[in-house]
Amino acid sequence: MQNKIASELSLLTKTGPSMPLPKPIFVHVHVPKTAGTSLNQLLTEWFKDQHLSLYHSPTHVYSPDELNEIVAKNPNVVSLASHSIRSFQPLLGGRPALYYCFLRNPIDRFISGLTFVKKNYRWLSEEHRQSYPDNVETMPLKDLVLLRLQKESEAKLKGNWLNRFFTVRLYRSQNAFLQGGNDLPKFVNDENEHFQNTSLPLAMAILDGFALVGLTEKFEDSVQALRALIHSFGLTIPPLDLPQANVSKELREDLSWITTQDELGRAVLRLMDNDILLYKYGQKRFLQTTEQISKYHFC
Repeated sequence: MQNKIASELSLLTKTGPSMPLPKPIFVHVHVPKTAGTSLNQLLTEWFKDQHLSLYHSPTHVYSPDELNEIVAKNPNVVSLASHSIRSFQPLLGGRPALYYCFLRNPIDRFISGLTFVKKNYRWLSEEHRQSYPDNVETMPLKDLVLLRLQKESEAKLKGNWLNRFFTVRLYRSQNAFLQGGNDLPKFVNDENEHFQNTSLPLAMAILDGFALVGLTEKFEDSVQALRALIHSFGLTIPPLDLPQANVSKELREDLSWITTQDELGRAVLRLMDNDILLYKYGQKRFLQTTEQISKYHFC
């Protein structure tokens, strides 16, 4: 697996009269609350009008056909980013697609999402605000955690938001195909036992296909690895000061209760059991991909 990226890059960089050098497109699969906004600021500075941000609807997920059409209509674009990419085909618009994401400790990401709501509630969409009470800005964080878990239970969901981010779309598509359907049928239950048992290995397999898995906790190292990856394709981008955007850490409270010794803490950990395992796997992928990328000549 460690040699997977190198072999793919070697294939893509072969030249000759019958195989011209294709121009890849670097795809930021933006997992929410992983410093993605800060990373997108860098991408905009690096690529200027060759970077495309696809953040038009919080509920829309781009189909493979939509992504292909977007890339085909924007041949000069070399970078795109979105919360709404859930399919990872190797070619987009006939060009090699190099996917990457940043991951974050699931508990920190969960809490960051709630503090973001507290800080930005009045600017959220109407649909988003309907999920929270009007006094959310003054609610103690622990009460907000309890509310979020109650909402999850009412929706008959079972947490593990990171696994769901990567796998629900693919899982539904596979089941639709097996059932002879053409779309994502309502009879496919994302939270059935089969999904719970298969989502983690499926998410791991998806990360195996990414050119880079970065870590929010190692943001500077991850950005440097991304620069090296991009540079390996002949694109020179300048080093820049690392921004800090869309942060709400000033609203964090004492989280020492998130342990197995606390009833609510146990519930939080139980709902993130597979996410924690996926994050640990992501840490391994971070080491693997950055080690591989470090072999590229970069200065």
